[in-house]
Amino acid sequence: MATLRAENLCMRYARDGAILEVLRGVEVTLEAGECVSIVGVSGAGKSTLLHCLGGLERPTAGQVWLGDDELYGLGDRRRARLRNREVGFVFQFHHLLADFTALENVAMPLRLAGRGVAAALGRARELLDRVGLGARVDHRPGELSGGEQQRVAIARALACEPSILLTDEPTGNLDEETAATVHQLLLSLNRELHTTLVYVTHNPTFAATAERQLRLHGGRLEAV
Repeated sequence: MATLRAENLCMRYARDGAILEVLRGVEVTLEAGECVSIVGVSGAGKSTLLHCLGGLERPTAGQVWLGDDELYGLGDRRRARLRNREVGFVFQFHHLLADFTALENVAMPLRLAGRGVAAALGRARELLDRVGLGARVDHRPGELSGGEQQRVAIARALACEPSILLTDEPTGNLDEETAATVHQLLLSLNRELHTTLVYVTHNPTFAATAERQLRLHGGRLEAV
């Protein structure tokens, strides 16, 4: 299990001739197995922060350390391999491949990582069982409810046994009851698998269940 650490993280964008500063010297350390929520108003930069922490978007300045590796000091291919192995992402919209079954969607990261077909499908089946979809493995996304689709996305994010799971409003597109079910699933996976869980949410009840709450305000991350 790896510690994730950001040092002096800054992100600036040029927009309409002006410089928009989204992140301003963000400093944070996420310990292995920790459960952390991040809150903030819309447009505060929460998604940008997750993208930088997970190696998806290069910051303007600063460093992100995953264990002993500084993500943005690595070449693109090496960073992509590390991200595939150590970091799982769950977004507000599931982004499942419509023409593939739930089983095939979850197996996809494993196949991309070089796992054989039988091993990838076996691991995918185990994960779908774990998230309560063992009876739905052969259904395509269009045949699943919103909550079921998001559970498939969670299983897919866990396929390569990542150290860290970064989730961006994972329940934001779900009804209240389904959102609570998905949220409890994430918490249970954090406890059972000891995977570091970071979730961005607008739901204060969900945010309060984390071991640590952080707020992104004015480009800086602060304790709640």
